[in-house]
Amino acid sequence: AARGDLEVVLGGGAKNFSDAALEKLVQKGYAVVRTRAELMASAPRRLLGLFTPSHMSFDRERDPAVEPSLADMTYKAIETLRRNPEGFFLMVEGGKIDFAGHAHDAATMAGEFAGFDAAIRVALGFAEGRSDTLLVITADHATGGLDIGESADLEKLRKIRISVETLGQQILDGKAAAELVKEHTGLELGAEELALVEKSVADEKGGERFAVQTTLSHVLSRRLGVTWMPLDYHFGVSKNTHGH
Repeated sequence: AARGDLEVVLGGGAKNFSDAALEKLVQKGYAVVRTRAELMASAPRRLLGLFTPSHMSFDRERDPAVEPSLADMTYKAIETLRRNPEGFFLMVEGGKIDFAGHAHDAATMAGEFAGFDAAIRVALGFAEGRSDTLLVITADHATGGLDIGESADLEKLRKIRISVETLGQQILDGKAAAELVKEHTGLELGAEELALVEKSVADEKGGERFAVQTTLSHVLSRRLGVTWMPLDYHFGVSKNTHGH
């Protein structure tokens, strides 16, 4: 590729590409794929994958017929880039780990960690046995201040397959909180917890952003034995953070 050109770009964000922009990229030799099947069947020199209008879905909630996993994208990116005799640089981000941290959503974060771990295994499979490849694995911040102590119930956490973002939206859409939570998490909320959720619905409809998912995440975290520590804990500030 010409200096400065990206040869492989995979993810969401389709709404940011106009038809004219896509046509220019096709003229430059990029294959544009929209589904996992199209991605895995492609063999171009330059590759653009746009699988969702905005952000990719959480791994446990994605439609595998449409959205590839992070491991799928890592595999295909390496398969495409390894053809270059001069070598390549590839950056892979488990970006929605951060989203789950902002929401204080421990179960969803665990699912995103697992998806990231699978992508690492793909990269290791390529790098092992080679003397010309450096694999660097790192994190850029501790969003939410996740703390998993001895009281954490990991078995209950593993059974939750839905994000508080999705749960919260369904509750805002009028579905009964108690039934939804029991169906998707196996947990039965008590009267006090349900009252907190109902108050958060009123608060969010009154203009308080993310009130429902924040309340749900803290109710579920208490049940799961998971703590969200303030990043400035050592300075005596006790309020939990939703930031970095």
